[in-house]
Amino acid sequence: MVRTRWIVLGVLGLVVVAPFALTAPLPAGHVVDIAERFRPVGYTATRELVEPRRLWCLGDIKCPSVYMSWDFDKVITNDELAVWLGAADYDTAVEGECADLRVRVGYRCSADGTIDGQEVRVNVTVDPTARTSTIHLSVS
Repeated sequence: MVRTRWIVLGVLGLVVVAPFALTAPLPAGHVVDIAERFRPVGYTATRELVEPRRLWCLGDIKCPSVYMSWDFDKVITNDELAVWLGAADYDTAVEGECADLRVRVGYRCSADGTIDGQEVRVNVTVDPTARTSTIHLSVS
């Protein structure tokens, strides 16, 4: 009887504790450090999402990962983006034309690479009618 009680309590403990232990957030650490290196001068991130490290990732979002974006009141150029990438010590090249106002929808330019073992992607979107840009950064 006493032994059965301990078995039941042990199984119950595993059922309650195991899901929490597998999905509990742990420090995201390295990916946050890499993302924080990228800072467009004079602008503050308008959106930021940090998915912490977990023993078991849920959904489609990689863990750990960081997503940040910045809104600009102007159309940024390839040269400006290249300067910010260099200042962050991201060894990536800009592909595409950031200031292309002819295309209506989608990314204008991007820079992809592996920085300190993490996948980094920087994309630029442009609103041609408002003549504004948004930079999207993801590190995973």
